[in-house]
Amino acid sequence: MTWKVPKTWATGDIVLRSDMNAELRDELRAIDRLLDLVTGSFTDGGVILGSGAEVWTAMAVLAKGSLIVGDGVTDPGPLVVGSNDQLVAAASAQSLGVSWQTIGWDVAEALAYG
Repeated sequence: MTWKVPKTWATGDIVLRSDMNAELRDELRAIDRLLDLVTGSFTDGGVILGSGAEVWTAMAVLAKGSLIVGDGVTDPGPLVVGSNDQLVAAASAQSLGVSWQTIGWDVAEALAYG
């Protein structure tokens, strides 16, 4: 069964169990099946992306410190965390357009001085 727009009830309508099953329960089951078919399941801590015709894409749980970065064309992807004393910088040669760059000075010390 595919999802359909549920019935609009009018004032004075008597709503039977069969009506609720057809108009609510079955629709919720259709939505649940749609989400399960597209992604298999939703990963606890994962990120859900809208994906046009595919409806949803489920990203895996990101590594500590990772960022979600878009390239303006395809689904966003993770920029895996760099190392200490690195900052995110524009990098047009990289597929996501950014990369971790070493800056040559201690980030914590610079932040401490404001």
